[in-house]
Amino acid sequence: MAVVAVSCISVASVLAGCSSSASVRSVPVSKALTVDVPADSSSFQPTGASVSGADTSVLSDVTLPGGGGIAPSPFVALVTPMHLGFSGPFPQAGVVLKFRVDPSLLPPGMTPFVATQTAPGVWTPVTSTYDARSGIVQAHATHFSIWGVFSFSGVAIKTIAKDIWDSTFGAIKVTDPAPTCGDSSGLQADIAPNSGLYQFCPQNGTGTNATLKLNSTLAFPADVTIPPGATASITPPNDLFTQIAGLITTAYSRKIGHPPPNLNVIAAGSEADVSFPLATGGTVKVTTGIDVEAYLTGIIDVAISELTVMADHLGAKTKTNLNAISDAKCVHEISQIGSIGAALTTSNLKDLTKVAVDCAGQVVDLGALGALQGALAVAAGLVASVFETAFLGATDIIGGPAGPSAVIATSRSAVQSVPAEAPPVLGIANWRPDATGYGQVAPSDINNAGDPTGVINGVSWRNWGASQAIGTGTASYQAPGQVAADATPAQATAVAFNLGTCGGVPAYENLEWYFPEYGQSFDPSNAFSICTPEFAN
Repeated sequence: MAVVAVSCISVASVLAGCSSSASVRSVPVSKALTVDVPADSSSFQPTGASVSGADTSVLSDVTLPGGGGIAPSPFVALVTPMHLGFSGPFPQAGVVLKFRVDPSLLPPGMTPFVATQTAPGVWTPVTSTYDARSGIVQAHATHFSIWGVFSFSGVAIKTIAKDIWDSTFGAIKVTDPAPTCGDSSGLQADIAPNSGLYQFCPQNGTGTNATLKLNSTLAFPADVTIPPGATASITPPNDLFTQIAGLITTAYSRKIGHPPPNLNVIAAGSEADVSFPLATGGTVKVTTGIDVEAYLTGIIDVAISELTVMADHLGAKTKTNLNAISDAKCVHEISQIGSIGAALTTSNLKDLTKVAVDCAGQVVDLGALGALQGALAVAAGLVASVFETAFLGATDIIGGPAGPSAVIATSRSAVQSVPAEAPPVLGIANWRPDATGYGQVAPSDINNAGDPTGVINGVSWRNWGASQAIGTGTASYQAPGQVAADATPAQATAVAFNLGTCGGVPAYENLEWYFPEYGQSFDPSNAFSICTPEFAN
């Protein structure tokens, strides 16, 4: 049951067992380990000592992302880790470690892999082969340190995936405020069919331009297809869903040889602003729905989170270069299964899920081919028991696997538009000496001129001008008992509220930000007045 083959080339081929046994000297180190050494390295003598507890970090429970709680380790240990030493010169070609494992300890459908501890708590999987008949798992080694044999726990991985899924999409619907529009005179927007799953409003722009603002109350992504000549912006702009969706669309267009479709993905909590020319008496239609691209975007995001948890538990730093998707083979597979923009069906759902998990695996590199293939070996189980089941359960509630498709038509009558009122600012400019961001419209950077916990940067606002404006940015999280100087950067949600006037100018009188990933939520009582000079709780 070998999942990774070791090439039979040069000296390494001797150690991989690709030539006669006369070229190799097998040295027993323990009941669980034999080391194959090149026969010409006669003075090399391996030694080993068990190191109980060296794998504690790998086998401990994991903390799920987004405040999803605690889950069992995705790994199981098949041998007690061994600290390997040696006397004599280490063979230049390396050696082959042959660990004997008890096949009865191996989780069903899983393949073991060898890993080495490169630093305390950091394990690096290496390319391994496994013979199910003999129970031997082997790997090529060019150095000695602490070595062990692990396997993925199918049950634990499914539990982690299910928990991440539930954390991301479990609510099915979310409660987000509807978009807020300014001047909409002469404009009307209607949706058909009206499932109540999309919130929207029209707004006049400059000249004959109009903007349709919309969001989805679904807890998983939805597509927005815009007409030719229109443009769309997604808030927040750097959401992982948006990045993945853009890469998939761009890569797919290269495969099929024409520009990408006018598709945009909005996730729960995101808003799409679609702008277009709209003459008097004209109508522009925007289509929404859940289709191949939206589904793949959601699944890839969940799968990346799951594989990242697994890699982080090994102490490795995962890759976050999403450009890997654009060059991935999975994009070609997407084009074979169904065109971007096609509705989901129960017949293509399983294939799409496998492709999406495979795409995520190409983004998250566990550090070795053997370990990565072992992770993807559980994809079939994830499709059957987690992703496919969960998605079908969700779509049963919202109208079947084709998702809630709808068309929003925006039309303009002969009524002339009037200039919109000036947008509100954030508090008052002289609220505090040296503070920045106050007295401005939708500031991206805010500094209270105090300790690091009073700074939030890169804020992307939505609903600015509504009774509450909500933004997402990066601030310093101060854990209980931690001093402000040791606070760590984390994603924060900012809320500007109490819309009124400050010094005769329309403004938000209060501001609060909090950290959802640490279990915090909006609490107006924590906010401070920003409408009068000086700080006042």
